[in-house]
Amino acid sequence: MRFSIDKSAAIVLLLVVVVTTTTYAWEREEHRLLADSVISSVMRQRGTAEREERDSRDFGEQVAEHAEKDFDRLRFHKRGQTILEQLSGLTADMLGSTNETASHGGFSSNVIAAFCLSHILAMRMASEASSPSLNDSSALVVALGEEALAQGYLADAFAAGHILSYNDLPLSFLQKRNRIEAHDYHRDRGVYVINGHGEVWQTFGDGLLHWFPPTYNAVFDACAASLREVLVVWYVSRGLELPDSLAVWLRSVGTTKTPEEVVASWLSEHTGQEYYDDIRLPSLMCLPMPVAASWSYRTNDIDEHSVRRRHHYPQLRETGYHDPDLADIDDEFLYSHESVPEWMIPEPLQAASAPSAHELVKSDPDWASVRFIQNRYATPSYKGLLLQAGGQITRREEHTRGGISLGLGYGIWDDLLLIKNVSIAATFLPSFCESDHHLLTSTLGLGFDMPGDGWVKALHLEGGVAMGLNKDFDDYGPVFALGVDSRVTPLRFTYAGVTWRLKYQWFSLDTPVSGPSIEMIVQ
Repeated sequence: MRFSIDKSAAIVLLLVVVVTTTTYAWEREEHRLLADSVISSVMRQRGTAEREERDSRDFGEQVAEHAEKDFDRLRFHKRGQTILEQLSGLTADMLGSTNETASHGGFSSNVIAAFCLSHILAMRMASEASSPSLNDSSALVVALGEEALAQGYLADAFAAGHILSYNDLPLSFLQKRNRIEAHDYHRDRGVYVINGHGEVWQTFGDGLLHWFPPTYNAVFDACAASLREVLVVWYVSRGLELPDSLAVWLRSVGTTKTPEEVVASWLSEHTGQEYYDDIRLPSLMCLPMPVAASWSYRTNDIDEHSVRRRHHYPQLRETGYHDPDLADIDDEFLYSHESVPEWMIPEPLQAASAPSAHELVKSDPDWASVRFIQNRYATPSYKGLLLQAGGQITRREEHTRGGISLGLGYGIWDDLLLIKNVSIAATFLPSFCESDHHLLTSTLGLGFDMPGDGWVKALHLEGGVAMGLNKDFDDYGPVFALGVDSRVTPLRFTYAGVTWRLKYQWFSLDTPVSGPSIEMIVQ
């Protein structure tokens, strides 16, 4: 059997208009409320002492404070990379350190690795919390201090804008507006993701955390698992018996080892990839990565509606590991065989006599092929800094001359009802009509939406003032232009895009000048 998913997020988008603002990651208050809920739930379940509970009450505020660093590249996924690939930079030496400065020094990669690094450090701090110099209460606070940093990274790893936005594009610091627009585009539309448990859902972004239960539940479960790991290490390192709630949780994550054996494996020296692939640290298993197509297997487990649960595996780019029909699928998110753990590949496809992907779906009713069709590329915004360059032909009386133009502008609006590309610009035209004549124009431009999906996006109108810059050419007067703007061509190596503008200009100087021009506008 085969079916597709192309689910509309219309209801959620209506909420976006009301409840969101232009920010990155989860909003500060969302971070605080989430962290407060997580620590309150976990501490209450473990029957914490009143003093320890009181000392942990500022945990949410610490998480929120760390999470304010929204422009940090460490708060973004490496777009198009799996969890395993994003953990590749974490060595055993790096994760084995209990020195915060040494562990974080010189580290710069992605939100997955940043969480793993801070969280492993928090667990190691918890293992040393039995130091005679620390009382019970302050020992817990020391471990939770680093965990607060880790939890901020962990929550950001579930934000759609941080999953699909690029974190390492060249010149991105010059394109803050486009970076924000790209983030907001993905935030509002969401992205389908898969985790190490084979669960698939659609996650959204900031301002929507408490409005969309599948996202909130996934983030909450991950943060709770991460906090419980620190607490398990803390209890076992002190030689104390685990509270019932932690013991039950530890059994629920599928381990048959004793708590002491589990903690020993968590604190042994491993690389980041080994923590995910071999140890299968519960918090890492919760981490999401975007998925374009999956194999969906109907298990024997029954959910609360008496329906058999489905376990998803990502389809891979190699022949035999994906559905032959991949129409409309973004192959950037079809990962390679080497980039995922073996346990993320369906067993039937690993067998020596493996059936073809087509035969697997066709012959076994428990297997289905699912495609998640969505646009994962945000169109660069026209708002913000604009760089313009082009050429023109001018005619004055009987003389015709070619020349170039260089401009700097600022986009005010992208789309305002039927109005497009509203901007102001200053343009320099050297050798205007004569080799020693230089002209400067200051203009306001706007466009009107053109129907259809063709090359032309908008009808462009422009008006302003032109002024000569030479002593023998100090003429000035109004300038007008009429033309068309192309649709944006994204430059994949950066956040910018290019719009082409064809127009005809009229300069009302002492001697009227007119002519056609073409401009390339980098936005």
